[in-house]
Amino acid sequence: MILNAIATDRFTSPRARIKHSYYAEFLKFMFLTGVRPQLAIALEWEQIIWERDRPIKIYFDRAYTDGILKPSKGDRNGKNTPRVFPVNSELADLIMAIPKRETIYREPRISRHLKTVNRPHYPNLVFPSSCHWYITIDYFTNKIFKPVVESLVTMGEVSEYLPTYHSRHTTQNRWLESGMSEEAIAALLDTSPAMIRKHYRDDRRYYENLAQNITLPELGD
Repeated sequence: MILNAIATDRFTSPRARIKHSYYAEFLKFMFLTGVRPQLAIALEWEQIIWERDRPIKIYFDRAYTDGILKPSKGDRNGKNTPRVFPVNSELADLIMAIPKRETIYREPRISRHLKTVNRPHYPNLVFPSSCHWYITIDYFTNKIFKPVVESLVTMGEVSEYLPTYHSRHTTQNRWLESGMSEEAIAALLDTSPAMIRKHYRDDRRYYENLAQNITLPELGD
């Protein structure tokens, strides 16, 4: 619902300089992968591995926050070990459809803790902003995402407003309902099974889905 409204410019003002749909691929990528916005913002084409003209995996090792390129949030040991994310057919189709947009040729501020980026480094962003630099999450949330969701709430098409970060929660609940284990999801999203159970899982829907897919063993003779 939200993604479609943004992709189709349903609530874009006729006077807007930048249409909402400019950010449609960025938002869909977050819904498909469940990554934190800071990782999607920092994503560069060099992090996507291709085979036979199709993307097959993504290496997440960096995040862009507070105007600085840093190690990804889960890299607490300072080893800068990239997290490998598999690419399914739906995600591959999205990546292949993303227009190659220009990134300003300049170096960002880079944390000294980020070891996987060589200097000098001139980013080639997958999702550059309309200003051809890193997306500012506050701008995206307040100027694109929030007005669209609030309009949908007013029209009764969604129940309540939730910030951009909740795309991650939506993805994790969808994966849980599909039958993926908490351990597998935790590995993909650089968190822990306990964190998923505590913060992300919709227990009522999860257990309803689980019960519907249980086959009881027979007692036998």
